[in-house]
Parts: sequence; C-alpha cells; structure tokens
Amino acid sequence: MEEAKRLTIAQCKKILEGNGDKYSDEQVKIIREVLYRFGELDYLIFKQMRILSQEDENQVISEKAA
Repeated sequence: MEEAKRLTIAQCKKILEGNGDKYSDEQVKIIREVLYRFGELDYLIFKQMRILSQEDENQVISEKAA
C-alpha cells in the first residue's frame, strides 16, 4: 500500500488542543499513530468487503446462468 502523506505533529496538536486540552509531543505522536493504524485497518476491511461482495455477485450470476 502506498504511504500516505501524514499530518505533522504541529497540525495534529492544533486539532487535538482545539478544545483547550494540552498534549505533549509524545502523546500527539502516539494518538496520530493509533488513528493512522485505525484508518489502515478500516481501508483493508473495506477492500476485503468489496472483494467478498464481488464474489457474491459473481456466484449469483453463475447460478442464474446454470
């Protein structure tokens, strides 16, 4: 999978601290990493569901043709 351009620590910190909370740079790095990993997992699940959906459609078409 192609590496996506990541938000900088400063950009993430600005977003996270928008409601007045304060985070260290290390906390922001950890939060950013977790969120990127969730995004990667979500994308992999999406791709797998799309493949399974296509396989189901192909099976229905094959059954109708038989």
